[in-house]
Parts: sequence; C-alpha cells; structure tokens
Amino acid sequence: MKNLLLYTALFSMMLFIGCSNDSEEPAIDCSQSDLSVSISNTTEPSCSSSGSITVSGSGGTAPYEYSLDGSNFQSSDQFQDLVAGSITVTVRDSDGCEAELMTTLNAGDGIALEINTQESDCLEPT
Repeated sequence: MKNLLLYTALFSMMLFIGCSNDSEEPAIDCSQSDLSVSISNTTEPSCSSSGSITVSGSGGTAPYEYSLDGSNFQSSDQFQDLVAGSITVTVRDSDGCEAELMTTLNAGDGIALEINTQESDCLEPT
C-alpha cells in the first residue's frame, strides 16, 4: 500500500511540474512589424478656421491608437483644432508596436495687402 501511495504522489508531482499554467505570449519583435501610418485627409488652417488631419494605420495588429505627441493616444483617427507647423503622427497597434510619420500643415493665404500709389497734382511750395 505504501508503494501505491508513493507512486501516486510521484505521478501527481510530475503532472504538476510538467503542466505549468505559465502561458506567456511570445515576445513581439516590432522591428519585423509591417505597421505603417498615412494621412488620408488634410485641412490647412486659415485665419478663420483651424486645421485638421485624418490618419490611417495599416499592417501590424489592429485595433490602432493614434497620437500627435507620442504619449497621449486616442482611438479616433481624426485630429482637429491644429495650427500651422510640423506634426509627428504616431500609430500604435495592439501589440504595442509604433510607427511615425512627419507632416507639415501650412498656413492659408492669410491677409493680402495691396498698395496703390498715385502722383499728386499739387504744385510745389514757393
């Protein structure tokens, strides 16, 4: 009877050691990811309105998140209330891989000033 208990204990121990519940996901190599970001629509800022861009992520593993500063991400692919200047758009996929794209929003036409000159018909002072 002692042998049966010893074999049962050893068998149970082997099952416990051999069947670990540590199911770690394999590490993702982001350098091998095909994740990319592109700009699908741009509205340039003007004197009367701010600019906006719509971006698109592709490749990698969806869903995507988007950011203009590389740290504050959002699920929306649209950014509004933008001013003229350089912008870096970052897309992050569900594996944590990131891709960046730099773009520039140009200011609109602004204010145009036209100056017309005309010679005077006045007499010179005497």
